Amino acid sequence: MGRLRRLPLDVLGGAAVVLCLSLIQVGGLRVLDLLERPSYDDFEVGRVAERDVVLDRDVMVVDEKATAIRLSAMERLVPPVFVLDRKVTETMQREFAAVRELVLDPASRGLSSEADVKGAYFRFQARLPGMLSEEEFTLLFEAAAHPRWREALSSLMQRVEEQGVFRLPDSEVLGYADTVELRIPSEGETFRALSRSMGDVLTRSRLSEVIEEYRTGYGFTDREVEALDLFVSRFVRENVVYDRRASEEKRDALLSNVEPVVREFKKGDVIVRKGFVLTEDDVATLNLLKRYRVFTVPRSFLWEFVFSSAVLFLGFLLLRTAPDLQSSAAAGFWGFFSVLLVLLILLGFGLRILFPPPEGVSPGVLLLLPVCALFLPVFWGRERSLLAVGFLSVFFLPFFGFDMHAYLFSLAMGMGGVLLVHGVRQRMDLIRSSLILTVVSIPVTGVLGGLASLSLTEVGTFMGYGAANVLVSGMLVTMLLPLVEHLLNAPTRFRLLELSDLNTPLLKRMLAVAPGTYSHSMMVAQLAEAAAEVVGANPLLARVGSYYHDIGKIEQPEYFVENQRGTNRHDDLNPSLSSAVIKAHAKRGVEIAKKMGFPQAVIDIIAQHHGDDLIKYFYQEAVKKNGGEVSRENYSYSGDRPLTREAAIVMLADAVEAAVRALSGKPSHAAIEKRVHAVIFEKLKNGQLDDAPLTVKDLTRIEETFVRILAASVHTRIEYPDTKKDRRSE
Repeated sequence: MGRLRRLPLDVLGGAAVVLCLSLIQVGGLRVLDLLERPSYDDFEVGRVAERDVVLDRDVMVVDEKATAIRLSAMERLVPPVFVLDRKVTETMQREFAAVRELVLDPASRGLSSEADVKGAYFRFQARLPGMLSEEEFTLLFEAAAHPRWREALSSLMQRVEEQGVFRLPDSEVLGYADTVELRIPSEGETFRALSRSMGDVLTRSRLSEVIEEYRTGYGFTDREVEALDLFVSRFVRENVVYDRRASEEKRDALLSNVEPVVREFKKGDVIVRKGFVLTEDDVATLNLLKRYRVFTVPRSFLWEFVFSSAVLFLGFLLLRTAPDLQSSAAAGFWGFFSVLLVLLILLGFGLRILFPPPEGVSPGVLLLLPVCALFLPVFWGRERSLLAVGFLSVFFLPFFGFDMHAYLFSLAMGMGGVLLVHGVRQRMDLIRSSLILTVVSIPVTGVLGGLASLSLTEVGTFMGYGAANVLVSGMLVTMLLPLVEHLLNAPTRFRLLELSDLNTPLLKRMLAVAPGTYSHSMMVAQLAEAAAEVVGANPLLARVGSYYHDIGKIEQPEYFVENQRGTNRHDDLNPSLSSAVIKAHAKRGVEIAKKMGFPQAVIDIIAQHHGDDLIKYFYQEAVKKNGGEVSRENYSYSGDRPLTREAAIVMLADAVEAAVRALSGKPSHAAIEKRVHAVIFEKLKNGQLDDAPLTVKDLTRIEETFVRILAASVHTRIEYPDTKKDRRSE
């Protein structure tokens, strides 16, 4: 839990979204597997098949009839459970002990007189009253006088004590198992379980067979056999009884783990051939497939879920590292992107149900993945959009049924869409790009259909589905893009291009009331756009942010030096009041931008282009006036430090342009280079770039770009001779 708490919240949220998306895709596929059961109602025994039946996927089918037969057979073979009755056993053991003591032992000592027999009989009756009549006792006593009979009886008693005597239920209940389970109770509710072969199960009928074996083995007379039968009938009891409840529980437990009978069919297997007479086996197989349930659902579901989640989460982590996706404006797009994927999955499922493609054509052509390919470059750069489309194509492999031709179609259309849309400048260009991609999809699907060995008819169908896919995707993007831009207030290329128009009312007002600020903003835009290009940031966003970064100055333009003509309003103000006026322009600029509905990324640049840096001039004036007792906070901007590369670049361009413009005369290249380096180093030293995703290498490239452009803008021109002066000198 501690490690989880240390993970960024967006990573945990992204993981949750990834799992939900994977669950929706893989779970929906399982539902479709059940809904897309094939129909074979036109196949009957004895009829000629009018079409081939070829499986378009691997199928493992549960043969319910064979499974029922297996369960019935296994049920008969489950070993029944018997329990030893301790009370009966103890009674029988006590009576056996009396027989040994009062019958076998006296007879073995040779007691044979009538008085001796009478005395033994009365002692027996005192011990076990009513068990034997005098004649029956005499029969046992006389037989026990023979050693071989005593040996046979002792063997029989020992066998009964060791094996127990089973009371068997009817054969239907008993089943046909080769063994039985004998449970011998222990202390409490525990027991010791023993497995006994059915051949070793001792019953009353089996005891009669044993006695007959003794007759032959020992050569007993009829009277001696009669004595053994008498002993069994009076002293041997059934002490092992059938436990119906335990037997049923054991049977249910064993049957629950019985594997169903599964018939495996491979993709491409020909079940029925056109023109052949249908047999009973053919129709039985078709009926089985008609109502099939994919037996491997749990396993395939698990692996597809893990596969989809891993691929999508890896893509999320790679895309998340992009600096321009760290801003607050990016959060809304992540939510939109997740919703878009959910809608694409659900729409794909709906199209598969409403417009199922014919056999041979992958259902992957129904997934409108080009929607993402046409959407993403409008929000992201080309490289990042290509990466996202690549990951999404792999993520949707389960939807494609892991069909490589459908995957290649999706990947080709996705990459092509990104390359075509990247760099478009007008909305009409987006429509034109989608139409071009639709035309390109036709030969692409034709080639892929040929590689998949499809028939000409199937190739034509594949081409039609592919072209319709791209065309519908383009129409959806064209219709939804303005709505998405409005809902997300996103800095799309189209929105930024509209804001970059210098004829917008806001910029025209700036030119009219604050021409110096306007000129400054144009130069900052030139610097920021060039710097953004060399470090891989968004040049268009940097340019637009530069145009409007000082828009707050149009409220009081005369308080800013670039708009002043001879008179400085601050000469008559206290430094603290001047500082308040200066730093208010950033806050006022944010208010104007929000009122105009600017994208959040542009508003962030306006709010962050000064960070919380010190207003050095008025701070130093206050220090001089107050003798050093001055709060730095009162003379610092109240904005946040730049959080994006574009905001940081605009901050640097703004500071550099103002610093170089303040150089007197016509500064040399070396002077410009020195001043630019000093300004950037000061921003870095003051911590203004701590939160911006810029490296030292990026800052070096930015510095070189600033110097190159500024040096070119203030280059020295040659002096032309004064024509009038020359004429006078002639």
